[in-house]
Amino acid sequence: MNQQSTLIGLFKETYAGSIVEAWGFMAKLAKQIEFVAAPDQPGNLYHQPVDVQFEHGLSATAAGTVAGLSSTQFLPASAGAMADAQIAGAQIVGRSAVSYEAIARSANSKAAFKQATQHIVRRLSSAVLKDVEIQILHGQKGLGTVTANPSSGASRVIQITDESWSAGIWAGMVGATLEGFRIDTLAKVTTGLTSTSNAITVTSVDTVAKTVTISCPNATDNTLNLSTGGGTLFFRETHGPTTEFAGLDVWTSLSASTGNFLNINATTYDLWRANQYSSSVGTLSFPKLLEAVGLMASYNLYDDVTAVMAPRAFEVLNSDIAALRQFDVSYSESRAKNGQKALQFFGQTGMIEIMAHPFQKDGLCHIYTPSEAMRVGATDISFITRQGSDDKLILESATSAGSEMRCYSNQALFLNQPRHSVRLAGITY
Repeated sequence: MNQQSTLIGLFKETYAGSIVEAWGFMAKLAKQIEFVAAPDQPGNLYHQPVDVQFEHGLSATAAGTVAGLSSTQFLPASAGAMADAQIAGAQIVGRSAVSYEAIARSANSKAAFKQATQHIVRRLSSAVLKDVEIQILHGQKGLGTVTANPSSGASRVIQITDESWSAGIWAGMVGATLEGFRIDTLAKVTTGLTSTSNAITVTSVDTVAKTVTISCPNATDNTLNLSTGGGTLFFRETHGPTTEFAGLDVWTSLSASTGNFLNINATTYDLWRANQYSSSVGTLSFPKLLEAVGLMASYNLYDDVTAVMAPRAFEVLNSDIAALRQFDVSYSESRAKNGQKALQFFGQTGMIEIMAHPFQKDGLCHIYTPSEAMRVGATDISFITRQGSDDKLILESATSAGSEMRCYSNQALFLNQPRHSVRLAGITY
């Protein structure tokens, strides 16, 4: 057996199961939303039929009369409408360097392979999973809205709005490169990003001030016009409104003014729209969540839902529960326990699960129906192996005296019934 085949065998033994399951603790939505492999190959479209109009050939007559006789009407069949949603999976490729020394130590045993590769596999898997998870929430919407143009110079400070800030998104992202786009036209407003050597790079993050400090390749470049039209940021040069898949924030924003989305016209079909509870929610509360879920109930939803909110919003609800709790006979004078790790309560549609998500923006909450959501595409997150007589897990690097491992994904988020989702914005604290 050649070394590559040995490495692949050791990889499967050591890291059995899917990457999403292995590192699911940091990808709550990817773990909750099932991946459904499309029969098409990367680059083709996944087709999903969607009911967008009910049947209308319904006749009503008084008791003792026959529809169609005398003066009674017997309406002809009026077929409902089924539209073809067409989804293209967004591709993500992750690369991680592997030294020759690590490879030499890897093929001896399962224990040696794990020792040599566990940190690389963990970091690469976590990076790709974080990318996918952020896209499930905010794909095509960006990482945060910029309040004003950053000052000129090689080092510039970008201020993110309170509503669009997420400490979890920016955690560990020092060294990442950025792009800026206008929200209204989706036009790129950053320049000088033709290669990583002259990219706009994150040099520090201040989670208290909600600022990101960047290093610009050209200190005199004044074209970094991020606030024009409401600028938003994306990680890396390859990300943007046209290369990411639509996340929950896009799906829950579908309205009559959206027009065509995934080959179905939301302006024509009201069932191909979501519900917007409010753009200025204020302090989040259980009554407001129940009202929001009520919008979904109006469209015949009778199923459990998940409300994805920022950790800060979760703590507001947790405080409400703690304030309402009364101590029973289990009370102890030496130790008092209060608060909740997870929150679930019943609404008119069923169970409402409160999910505190580290990548959710502070001002947003998305409510969706997990049983009607899926991730579709050619493949879930997996490590690349070359198929053929000699499968290869470790690939030669063309830019360094070493090798690399690659992680790949081709997928997109899909909601069968957008009306069974709600967007809440303008949450304050």
